[in-house]
Amino acid sequence: MAVVLEAITHVWFAGRMIEPGEVFSADEAFSKKLIEGKSAKVHKVVNQKQSANDPLEELKKAFMALKLEELKDLAEKNNVVLAPEDNKKGEITLKLIEAGVTIG
Repeated sequence: MAVVLEAITHVWFAGRMIEPGEVFSADEAFSKKLIEGKSAKVHKVVNQKQSANDPLEELKKAFMALKLEELKDLAEKNNVVLAPEDNKKGEITLKLIEAGVTIG
């Protein structure tokens, strides 16, 4: 099962550098190592009332929890055209939202 984490330091994961403060997911074993090494912490929702009222923020969080390749696959399945320079999760997430793509 995947664990949603927030990077405390720069983390090299899945072929890319994750910046401090960025939210990502990893398997339980790797998550445990990152947490023990103080490179990441379990991500917590700061204000559940706010996020419950803002479905767009929830959708952004759901997209950002996916891996880069998963986002690219989702874009391809939904006919969202990505430019070669669209290689960051944030950029792809915005294009998916603009195209009206949802999860589930």
